[in-house]
Amino acid sequence: MKRSLLFAAVLTAAGVIGCTSMTPQQQGTMSGAAIGAVAGGVAGNIKGSKQQK
Repeated sequence: MKRSLLFAAVLTAAGVIGCTSMTPQQQGTMSGAAIGAVAGGVAGNIKGSKQQK
């Protein structure tokens, strides 16, 4: 648990630091990609759990 929390903190910090030098267009693209990835993961999880039943 402690290890995963540290990993999440490092990943978040790297993401914030990496986005500071991006243009607004690049930031929008990354935000859209992240939203799409989360939505795809949720949809896949729902579909996968229904197939197992």
